[in-house]
Amino acid sequence: MLPQLAARLCGGFVEMAPPEVLFPLIRAALVEGGFSKFNDIAGLPGMPRAVMQALGKIWNADLELKSLAERGEQMADLKRIEAQIRGQLPAAWLLPSDLRDRAAARADKAPKLFGPIVLDGIVDIEPLWRPLINAMVPHVEWRTSGKVDRKWFAGHLVEQPLETSEFRRVEAVADHRSEVIEALRWARELMSSGTVVASDIAIASTSPSDYDEHMLVLRREASLPINFVGGIPALSTAAGQTCAALADILLRGLSQDRVRRLLLGLPKSGALTLLPADWSRGIRPAASLNSVVQWETTLSKARDRRADSDLAEHVLLPILRRLDKGIGEALELGELLLGADAKDIWKDALRASPAEALAMSLQHLRVADENDAANSVVWCSADQLAASPRPATRLIGLSVRSWPRTGGDDPLVPHHVVPRRELQARSVTEIDRTSFDIITGHARHLALSRSRRSVRGGLQAASPLWPKEDEVELARMRVPVHCFSEADRLLSRPTDAMADPKVSRSRARWRAALNSELNPFDGLIPPNHPVILRTLEQPLSSIALRLLLRDPQAFMWHRGFDWRPREFAHRPLVLNAASFGELVHELIAASVRQLDRLGGVQKTSTDEREQVVRDAAAGIEAAWPLERAVPPATLWATTIGKAVDLTLHALRIDEDLPHSLNTWTELNFGGATNPAGAPWPEELDVILDGTGVRVIGRIDRLDLAKSGSVARITDYKTSKPELSPDDLVMDGGRELQRVLYAIAIRTLARPSRVVARLLFLGTLTTTRPLENDRLDKAITDLSAFVNAATTALKSGFAIAGPDAFEKYSAYRLARPADLQGYLADKGDALSVANAPLEDWRSCP
Repeated sequence: MLPQLAARLCGGFVEMAPPEVLFPLIRAALVEGGFSKFNDIAGLPGMPRAVMQALGKIWNADLELKSLAERGEQMADLKRIEAQIRGQLPAAWLLPSDLRDRAAARADKAPKLFGPIVLDGIVDIEPLWRPLINAMVPHVEWRTSGKVDRKWFAGHLVEQPLETSEFRRVEAVADHRSEVIEALRWARELMSSGTVVASDIAIASTSPSDYDEHMLVLRREASLPINFVGGIPALSTAAGQTCAALADILLRGLSQDRVRRLLLGLPKSGALTLLPADWSRGIRPAASLNSVVQWETTLSKARDRRADSDLAEHVLLPILRRLDKGIGEALELGELLLGADAKDIWKDALRASPAEALAMSLQHLRVADENDAANSVVWCSADQLAASPRPATRLIGLSVRSWPRTGGDDPLVPHHVVPRRELQARSVTEIDRTSFDIITGHARHLALSRSRRSVRGGLQAASPLWPKEDEVELARMRVPVHCFSEADRLLSRPTDAMADPKVSRSRARWRAALNSELNPFDGLIPPNHPVILRTLEQPLSSIALRLLLRDPQAFMWHRGFDWRPREFAHRPLVLNAASFGELVHELIAASVRQLDRLGGVQKTSTDEREQVVRDAAAGIEAAWPLERAVPPATLWATTIGKAVDLTLHALRIDEDLPHSLNTWTELNFGGATNPAGAPWPEELDVILDGTGVRVIGRIDRLDLAKSGSVARITDYKTSKPELSPDDLVMDGGRELQRVLYAIAIRTLARPSRVVARLLFLGTLTTTRPLENDRLDKAITDLSAFVNAATTALKSGFAIAGPDAFEKYSAYRLARPADLQGYLADKGDALSVANAPLEDWRSCP
């Protein structure tokens, strides 16, 4: 390259200063300040890059900043930055103009150092290097093509003629991804013909970054040797992802997910060679772990479960303490933790911008492709291909805004300060047009393509260079002559695809979905299927029982196949309703247990109750992040405060109860054992009368008279009450806890009277309790409801119920994508199949 030629002429160890040397010096100059125009923007993350680009254009145009400084304050600021860079550069590095001048002074040494010099494929030479080239004439020959002003050149010029391609395609496709697909099909077609090798093929665009994502993904699928001439995005590599994981922790703080992601990518070297493989044993995957203190507590609690005891703590905790300090130690942590490839990326990112902008820097970085361009299909920009044309070329993206592009002003050197053509002799538009002429003039096989629609889906016009008369529109789902991958072959050839059992079954499912009659895909199964019988023999919780009554299909997924909805939000901003309800229940239980040690809720004062609740809340606030995902600190504190208010409200309601009561919270029945002192410490089965169905659960609160004659059950609710809470019994199978609690108490404690109440903590509204005849009827109705549901299920109707079509159904992902369309097609058949249960599902 020309800078290397100049460096060789200078002799010694002198070279042109590369970006990795200039960037830190530019940043240091910007930090020092003292500018006339740049003071307000000197600290912006993209400022070093903008200054680098502006100085590069000025140097390439061979302009003197001394003379330009009089044209405006920004030029004086750029002159100041250049002077600081020149003063700080080591002796081995020179600015481009200084290198050129020193090399030109030794131009007479060129014949001995180089012999004949050939400029091969260079379309144009920047004004910076022109004096050096002419100083070496007559030993320079320039072989090039394209319509460019080269009158300044005093040596031997050989302009290669441009010809018309022998084979040409002009194809309009749907969108950007389709363009890449068609390009890969075209490349495979040429290579499969045996007359064209990979090293003869090129795919180019004026804006490769618009297509990089599609090309990266489809290149792996196609298994073609494709070289990214401009490099691949750093974040698409394993080393780049490791850097991203480290930056994520430094910028956003500690969390279990971020630490695990980082440790998976780090090389097992240095201190990490001592980290045992079982370091995470005993740590719950859902735990947040957002501070070093939480990590210390969790690791110490799980010490007995690890083979090497506290070795994981000695290795991991010092690293976590340094990570917790944030971006202040970004450079040192990169040196300490990262591997060689990741370390290079990390240093480049820190040179490009401040540590605070690591996320942005990593997104812009590119690394060299591992494929060798000499034996690969090249994916490059148009100007790169123009310097080294290939006989088989495909140009993509020939839309009105891409071929040619329209140039604009430099952000720091606008046109009114330095005219555009003075700063850049050739416009971007002219460069693109010249590149197009050179590429098409050297290609023997030429293909042109454009997208009919933009990335946002809008129609876009063709480029002025587009030969409209030869255009052929390609449908997205056409059958191509050559496919670029196995998946492409199956997608475009249905006959081949149907030979795959998975595809044929998917097609059968599609046809079944269009049929208005119910079929096995809708949940029809053979009567008395062993899986159903085995599932109904298991004890059922209130959640499983609700699914059985209101969504039998989801019931089989949940209990028969053990499918569970996945939580995708690892650190929510707010707890969902179920988790918040669990929080309040746990806080009430802990508070009541402590109050019992003080004599009971009735014997304690308001201040004592409040102190007990707040102490219990503090314990939960510290313990929950060690076991599950919780909101960020401030929001988590607010959530705890709301739970405290609801708990105090629950205790305030019962402060006037008589002292002749025993109170328990979170009592298990039908399954897990209870602690000592509970009314039924041993495991006893609870069976719904006349159904054979066993139930399990946990009673929120039980108040039992010391005589054992009267029992009151409380089901706490953190949600808002229904419009008519007094008439609420089972709500069509949605609210089963009170009735199940009552059945459990009658079975296990056998009191003469049971009162089951529903308490909405977020409102002063109270619900009429279930007792006497209302409770007896509710128990009878529940048994009949369960009998009807189990009979339908055993008959083979594991079909969707009304809860399947709720907006926030936990099993929505397993349902058809067009749920309303499915309901329109299958609604009548579902109504007939669900008819035996509809009366029960509409009960109060």
